Amino acid sequence: MKQILKLFQKSLRQTPQQLWRNKFLSITTLVLGVLILFWLNVVFSLQYFTEYTLQNLERRADFMIPLVENHDAFIMESLDNEIRNNYEVQTRVVSAQNLANYTLPSRYHIKFRHLEDVEPVFQILKKLRYTELIKEWDSTAEREFTDLVNNILTVRKTVKVLTYWFVGLFILGGIFLMINTFRLAIFNRRDEIFIAKMVGAKKSFITTPFICEGVVLGLVASVIAIVGFVVLLTQIRALPGGVIFQHLWNDVFFWQLLLTAGVGGFGAFYAVQKHLYAKTSS
Repeated sequence: MKQILKLFQKSLRQTPQQLWRNKFLSITTLVLGVLILFWLNVVFSLQYFTEYTLQNLERRADFMIPLVENHDAFIMESLDNEIRNNYEVQTRVVSAQNLANYTLPSRYHIKFRHLEDVEPVFQILKKLRYTELIKEWDSTAEREFTDLVNNILTVRKTVKVLTYWFVGLFILGGIFLMINTFRLAIFNRRDEIFIAKMVGAKKSFITTPFICEGVVLGLVASVIAIVGFVVLLTQIRALPGGVIFQHLWNDVFFWQLLLTAGVGGFGAFYAVQKHLYAKTSS
């Protein structure tokens, strides 16, 4: 274990020097990596902004059902309990109101916390046992309300699916970028690798420096992309920059650093191992 730690420490000390030896390749990889991670942060921000906007709409989702006069309090309580016990909603019975030339009947007010609950709650309201409570069921209002809710849910689902696809594509792109980068780096240092193999160096001794270089490249690209995106975010007044930054800081940036380090290390490891085994087999 101590030997492995010493090998990693030595490799990390030599990493800046090795990266500078191939500065054009390193800088090109950094630029491409920063672009990938920058747009990934844009995707995360747009996904969260969409969710943030939809949540604000969700908090305003409510529906009024007019009740008959002198309705049965026992059945009303049964309806209210069935809805409240199965779904996260806020309910209340609004008393009848006398206006100038019109009297508003008592109404059953439902405020939804989750839009997915709208249709099942409506199914409960339309049960036969509760028809004597409802003065007049407005099918048009129900259809318009459910259509709006379904459109919002469709947007939310579409944005989530697109986010997953973009994340997957960016991860694959980062892996291929690192693999190709270290294939070129290995080609430039093929004489050193050949000499190390000839003197009996272990594969871990050859592989570890490349892995450290991949990890460092990934981390540096991630830090630059994060700083650049945060600077851009402060300049866009139309977005709630503080809320988006807090979300990214709490839920995204740490995992992004960890993931980019892993992608860089894996890409370097894969490229070196493929080269070593190809040489051995020949």
